Amino acid sequence: MKELSALIIGETPYLSHLRNGQNQVLPMTHMDALCSCSHFTWIGSSSSNLDRVYVNFDENRLNQDAVSPLSNALTDLDLAVILTRPQDRLEIVQQLIGVRCIVIEPPLGLSLTESEAFLAFCASNNIRVVVSSTWRSEPLLQSLAMTGIEERIGKIFGGAGTFGDGLWHSGTLWIDLARHLLGDIEMVQALGDAKHAEDASVRDDQFSPFAQFAPFALTINSSSQARQFVLTSVPQDLCHARSELNLWGEMAGLNLVFNENEIRLLVANADGSIGQPETFATSVTLGAFYNSVAQAIAGVSDVSAATFCEGADMLFAERVVEAILDSADQNGERYYFG
Repeated sequence: MKELSALIIGETPYLSHLRNGQNQVLPMTHMDALCSCSHFTWIGSSSSNLDRVYVNFDENRLNQDAVSPLSNALTDLDLAVILTRPQDRLEIVQQLIGVRCIVIEPPLGLSLTESEAFLAFCASNNIRVVVSSTWRSEPLLQSLAMTGIEERIGKIFGGAGTFGDGLWHSGTLWIDLARHLLGDIEMVQALGDAKHAEDASVRDDQFSPFAQFAPFALTINSSSQARQFVLTSVPQDLCHARSELNLWGEMAGLNLVFNENEIRLLVANADGSIGQPETFATSVTLGAFYNSVAQAIAGVSDVSAATFCEGADMLFAERVVEAILDSADQNGERYYFG
């Protein structure tokens, strides 16, 4: 496979595994992940205004040599990881001549109009947009998305779940995951008022006014069977970084708990008995995610589009969030999707 070039925009140009003053190892960053992926050989880092592009990394230091943004460093780029505010992305992408793929955090933009304009520009320039999330890539969730759920619990009647980080961050990813696992979303309805996080330390508040939380119901249709799911968005500190999804089937119930480093699966049978909990270590690291991205860029046939939440998937999830907030303003009016 052809070796690929990558540029990270908006992340500190230092490798995170270097120890800080307290001798604590910092979490893996996008830069670490790309440096660990053998498919990428040219890796640079830049501030959000692209005034300098730093290149040549190794495990112990950053080479401080910088190249001009007008040099070949910004032309014919394979991958750009854009970790800036949504409102800055379009201007940045317009400067990346020939970039083939970009990875971003949700949401796509500050409004649906902005998100649509961003995706339209990317489409017209043959730029693939991938949202930074490893959920779809997890082998367990891949197997459940195919036939694994009904094999365990039979036809699904409904479900409920809880997640943190607000509607515009984890919420959009959860909506995409629910659609991927369970089927097409037909209807959405807010089940209470939309609220903002009062604590500015909540991570989602970095994209204010996106620190919004609200309970909502989804009607999902699969094989002509409509099922209803109730999802609740709460501030991250209230759910202690744990997200949970419960599904109810004709034979049993299924409980999925998403912890930091593992997914816990539990089946409760119709007779009241509870099966042995199964614990799955989260196997798709950020490095593995970028390995799949590299194969997708190269057109490797065994990389399915279902592995990623792509730009069009995130835009649909944002439309669902917008409908939830409109429904909350309209005292629970139902919004339908064709």
